[in-house]
Amino acid sequence: MKLPQLLSKLAGLEAKLNLQNAGLMLPVGAAIILVISIVMVAPSTGTGPSTANIQANREYLRSQVDTETGAPREGRDPTTQQQTSLASAASNPTGARQRVDKPAAGVQGDHSHHNSSSDVYGDPNQTGIGSNGCYIDYGIPGEQCVPAHAATNGTLTCDGVHSHGFPNGIKVSGTDRFGLDTNHDGTACGNGD
Repeated sequence: MKLPQLLSKLAGLEAKLNLQNAGLMLPVGAAIILVISIVMVAPSTGTGPSTANIQANREYLRSQVDTETGAPREGRDPTTQQQTSLASAASNPTGARQRVDKPAAGVQGDHSHHNSSSDVYGDPNQTGIGSNGCYIDYGIPGEQCVPAHAATNGTLTCDGVHSHGFPNGIKVSGTDRFGLDTNHDGTACGNGD
């Protein structure tokens, strides 16, 4: 593609390069200079454009944006073009993903209910697991905890008690629902159990 044809195509992109909705303006001339500079500045292999041609092309492109004194041409100065604030741009989206005023309008559910520990662990009197996730029947409440995850398939064993920090067993503080205090000395998984 020859330079005049490329310039014509790039000039047609003026509307697409105007990023006014995002609060930014990119003069077309600056974009054209950038693109042509990238395209035209290639390693010199003897087949590419000469330095004189590159310089002439740059001057031509600059003349489309700047006056002879270097000032922006009429309508090409971004400081005189109306800018859009970020808030304004956000309220007027374009493209396939347009913003909606009520994104969750169709969402339904029980908004008045908040999960409690009993929703997760069930009734402590039934499961033996307190709101802190510890078995309520073993250990000194508030000081010791045999965690619910120490059980295998819902059954707490002495291996689970020992591997969770109680190698000498743990005090039975309620009902020995897993039968871990076999000698009934008040210590589950202790000596003799």
